[in-house]
Amino acid sequence: MLEPLYLFGSFPPKLLRTKLLEAEGVPVRDLDDIRKEVGFEAIPLPGHTMGMAGISYGNVLFTADAFFPLDVIRKYGAPYHLNAGLALKSLRKLSEGVSRYEYVVPAHGDILKLRMLLT
Repeated sequence: MLEPLYLFGSFPPKLLRTKLLEAEGVPVRDLDDIRKEVGFEAIPLPGHTMGMAGISYGNVLFTADAFFPLDVIRKYGAPYHLNAGLALKSLRKLSEGVSRYEYVVPAHGDILKLRMLLT
């Protein structure tokens, strides 16, 4: 229901709750339960969507939709953010802590190998 909710700005009317805009539901598990099983760190990265989190595991950081590569921005323009102020804070948080990782994996774009970028 998130896609029509974002498009409409509140609980969507039946007209917007079609299979074109609303994917079939899937089972979900609490992120904290999975974190305890696998041993990764969940990093809150609010701004783009509700409850968005990055995942830190060893020397790898998955950043979800916290940032977008230039080619995506050129193609689609300014990315959607539920809260642009929180998105900027998430970017600052990432920029301050990213150097401890070897790889950064964004949801869109290529995997970044930081050791090569920082040298």
